[in-house]
Formats: sequence, structure tokens, C-alpha cells
Amino acid sequence: MAECSIRRNHRARVLLFCAILGIAASLATAEKIRRESAAEKIAFRRLTTAILKMDGKQVKFWDVYQAEKRGHLVLVQLGRRYLLLDTKEKEVLEIAPGAIEEKPNGNDVVWARSPESETKIESEEWSLRSIGPAIAVKVRLSAEGRVLELQLPRLLNSGWFY
Repeated sequence: MAECSIRRNHRARVLLFCAILGIAASLATAEKIRRESAAEKIAFRRLTTAILKMDGKQVKFWDVYQAEKRGHLVLVQLGRRYLLLDTKEKEVLEIAPGAIEEKPNGNDVVWARSPESETKIESEEWSLRSIGPAIAVKVRLSAEGRVLELQLPRLLNSGWFY
């Protein structure tokens, strides 16, 4: 009888230990994912030969940046507003201006990616096409009813379209 009681206690301890180990592993994994996503910084380089139109009209104050390592990410600055176009996933994010840091040389910016700094904007009617030495991107921002058109120079090292 005593031997049976000892075995039950031993099994209960082993099960408790396994449960604690599983919880600790999942917490460690969640913390690692949170740190990686919080620490992710994406560098963008200004495209001086890009062309931008909103609803078929020229925009007064704007800049266009392309991610250095992820060519499918395009950052559009419209005045104080930043829109991130992901041409691969075909989605648009609005980025909080405080999350964008300008580098000293003036041509590069860095985005410290975090879930708090980005808001998804509904978009539709994506059009990506080659127009000789450039790529034309056209997207309708559904909630605003506006059409954003970009012409991006085809960079020598960009294999993000074809």
C-alpha cells in the first residue's frame, strides 16, 4: 500500500514538473519573439528619382524611401504622414511619425518596428507593372477613397519584382 502511494506522488511530481517546464518554455519563446519584433529596425534609402501622385495630381511635400534589405517595402512620406507599402503582401500601414528616425546624412531613415507604431489601412486594386526603367505601383486606399500612384526606379540590385 505504501509503495502505491509513493508511485502516485512520484507521478504527480513528474507531471507537475513537466507542466512547469512547458509553461516556462512557452513564456521564454513569447518573450524572445516580443524582443525580436521590438528590436527590429528597418533602414530605408531615399529615392530621389521617384514620382508620386495622389488622385492623379502632384503632391507638394513628399518623399519616397525604399528598404535597403527588403526591396518590396516602400515608405511614402506625405507631409508629416508616413505610409508603408508592402508590395509583396499588398498591404498599406500608416506609421507613427515618432517611430521614424532620420539619419544624419539626410537621405536615410530608420523605422523601429513595433505593433504600437503601425496601423493597417484598407487597400484594394493593387497594380504593379514594369514601365521600362521603372516600376509603376498603383493602389486605392479604400477608407479614404484616394488613389496613390508611384513610379519607382528599377534598382540594379533589386530582385523584388521579377
